[in-house]
Amino acid sequence: MDAELQKLVDSGKLTAANAEQLDQLKPGSFCLHKSWGFGRVADWNLLLNQILIDFEKKKAHPMQLQYAAENLAPIPAEHFLAQKATDLSALKSQLKDNAAGVMRNILQSLGGKATQAQISGWLLGDVFSEPEFKRWWESTMKLLKKEGHFLIPAKKNDPIELRDAPVSRADELLTFFNQTRQAKEQAAALDQIIKLHHEFSEPETQLQPLLDA
Repeated sequence: MDAELQKLVDSGKLTAANAEQLDQLKPGSFCLHKSWGFGRVADWNLLLNQILIDFEKKKAHPMQLQYAAENLAPIPAEHFLAQKATDLSALKSQLKDNAAGVMRNILQSLGGKATQAQISGWLLGDVFSEPEFKRWWESTMKLLKKEGHFLIPAKKNDPIELRDAPVSRADELLTFFNQTRQAKEQAAALDQIIKLHHEFSEPETQLQPLLDA
């Protein structure tokens, strides 16, 4: 723990738990606030019992140490928002050259899953214009469907989920078909299987359960 924080703990001005939290919020580190969003720790002023945070719309915003410890969530340098703030040009290059890797990072930064609305909220404006985002999104979705590590929902408003292990497109199609209950949904699922029949390495074996159903 930082020596100055330890002095505040020893003097009873700060709890050990709050000091441990503040130790992760040293100048230059990144954090999230539930109302003000992403921020970078600008400075400490322990004599005034303050920490200064550069939020997007609140630069050099002062916060009392206890309040900061209880309301700021530290985030690692690998977090998507931290990378965007640190090197935007490098991130833009990654979005072109390694879209799947960037999507993995975004989902990990959001707890393993995210909706299109959440993702666009992080990319529109400083990264993409709306037309650019639409083109990138369409091409990236095609890529992720083949990649196997991403669960792409049928409904636009449902979240994309990051899988622990890859699932083949063929297995995904069969799972979706088996989960359908209504005739209309089954017909749509079967239509997808027919369109993507080339995804099945052993169609005679893999599709036999559908014929037996």
